[in-house]
Amino acid sequence: MFRTLLRTTLPLTAALLLLTCAAMLLAPRLPGGGTIIYGSTVLEQRYAHDVALRVTIHHPENSSVLPTRPTSWASDYNTVLFRATPQLLAPQLWLMDVSGGVLPPYTAIQPLAAHLTDAVFYALSPDGAQIAYVRNNAIWIRSIETGEEWLAHSLGQNLEMDWSPDGKTLLFRSRRQMHDEVYLLDLDTRRESLINTHSIAKFSPTFSPNGRYAAYVANGVTADDIYVTDLTTGDYWPVTNGGFNYQPQWSPDGTQLVFVMPRSRSQGNTIAIADMYGERIRHVSTRGPGYNYPVWLP
Repeated sequence: MFRTLLRTTLPLTAALLLLTCAAMLLAPRLPGGGTIIYGSTVLEQRYAHDVALRVTIHHPENSSVLPTRPTSWASDYNTVLFRATPQLLAPQLWLMDVSGGVLPPYTAIQPLAAHLTDAVFYALSPDGAQIAYVRNNAIWIRSIETGEEWLAHSLGQNLEMDWSPDGKTLLFRSRRQMHDEVYLLDLDTRRESLINTHSIAKFSPTFSPNGRYAAYVANGVTADDIYVTDLTTGDYWPVTNGGFNYQPQWSPDGTQLVFVMPRSRSQGNTIAIADMYGERIRHVSTRGPGYNYPVWLP
């Protein structure tokens, strides 16, 4: 039924996201496992991997169009924010309601303000009520209900970001003097703080579900490794050791990470998971090129 709906009523980019959500909803479920969704820009496919059963579902329909940016989810996983390009139009940020366990009709997808076509970096607040996004290098906060906006931060060239679970703090990457670091921004006081200075550069920061830890990619001389920092104590440690790993995301219970991990130049990369201390790393996808933007849903 959902395949017919996608072919007849949806632009291809919106159809892709609905297919991804369909994969999530159709995958076998067990308590404590969850589903990892991801895609491949080279193979032009989408996948959903059941963590508990170690079963992957493959969805090839409408596979010629893939997301150009990652998705951002509210804490209840009922609302998703993503960037897509409607037919013959400029890229836009869109909201979709995926509550109820059924595929919503196309009318449930909301395009946001026209000036958000330039919003390449964005994040949906945990309650689904606000969007943080970058415009002209500055971080802005926008109310979804009223459309009101306010300038949260303007120092440096600001890039990826993530909300704390309580919605009071942003974890964000900022480039200053050609050097990328990860900062915390208190949204009440608008004061920033550097999480640490242990690497050449950092990117792809993400809060743990309890808000205590930050995962990110630390750029070294010969490798890009996933690191975790305890924001309470300041301690940090590597999750991976070597290679070019990227796009870390937390499991819903905050004990593991999913990320893109290289196999070799000839074998491409895979989607991998590991506990937050770098133990028991395993691959959840076959090896291949172009895997990206994994998200771990409950």
